Amino acid sequence: MACNTNLFPLLGSGVFIGGTWSLTAFSNSPATITVSHSETDGSYINSSIDTSTQLPFELATEASTLFINPDNMSPGTYTFTYTATTGGCTDSSTIEFTVVDGANSGFGDTNNITVCSNDTSELYLIDLLNGNYGTTQLTDTSLTLTDSVNYTNEVAVIVNGNISNPVGTISNYTVDTAGLGSLDENSVLDIAAMITETGASNDGDTVEINYISTRIAGSPEAGCTNCVETTTILITVEAPPNAGTDNTVTICNLVS
Repeated sequence: MACNTNLFPLLGSGVFIGGTWSLTAFSNSPATITVSHSETDGSYINSSIDTSTQLPFELATEASTLFINPDNMSPGTYTFTYTATTGGCTDSSTIEFTVVDGANSGFGDTNNITVCSNDTSELYLIDLLNGNYGTTQLTDTSLTLTDSVNYTNEVAVIVNGNISNPVGTISNYTVDTAGLGSLDENSVLDIAAMITETGASNDGDTVEINYISTRIAGSPEAGCTNCVETTTILITVEAPPNAGTDNTVTICNLVS
């Protein structure tokens, strides 16, 4: 729950305590949505709401709180209404709560793989970013690879603990900010080219590729950790075992 928000303080000061909260509108296309909110006991519940028949939808919550957890909610603007009633008098205010897609750099962790220094194969980059070994071609359109309007996407390459400079090119993928536009489901990591360009050819050498995606448009407050995500591909070079060298031999058989 990286960005839970209590809507009650957003109403201002001197607000009547004891009113009711409800979801009154949602500005997006999904007919059925999930609202993750706090209940009166302080726990969270995911309410499934049919926007075509169930709005307004009253939310059971403590009188002075309505915590919303956007992690499980569809992108769009949710209009929450707080209604206060005393005697025959009623007043209400609305809070517009906009949920945007967070940063998606892949599976958001470190993918440790080992390659041989004499390897000439290729690995699919998107497969690697999703925590796999790179041998399966995937199409993952949810990755923020080319969306330069809403995201800043950067790549940092660290060779044996040091930033690689110049970064260079790995097969059809340029490992720098300018080359991110060419990254798609067909982009591959050419192991031989990577070893040549980075110089990581010795047993135990490492090449660390960090893909960093940062939300820049429509971003929630800075404290939301899901606005920045990094996926790391940590490649360790391993020397192949020595099986000797090719050779030929000629020998006479015994015929008598």
